[in-house]
Amino acid sequence: VNAGMRAAVTAYLSPANQALRLGPEQLARITVPTLLYWGSFNMGGREMGDALAPLIPGGRYHCAEVGHWAQFERPDEHNRVVLDFLAG
Repeated sequence: VNAGMRAAVTAYLSPANQALRLGPEQLARITVPTLLYWGSFNMGGREMGDALAPLIPGGRYHCAEVGHWAQFERPDEHNRVVLDFLAG
């Protein structure tokens, strides 16, 4: 798993894949209902989620006290928030 994760991150950060990353311009063009579910212990911390959320027009934002895998770390909270979003 460790080797696979390292390979995925290396590929993602590769200059060849820069066009695939979402930046402020791409986030501002989102036109569908969007939930940004962020983990306060994720890389970049709460501050990064707080900065990204307003860039998505009409988006909903939830910051949980989790790391990167909220669906495993706090499944009840994750499922409630996601299902509420989908039902709305």
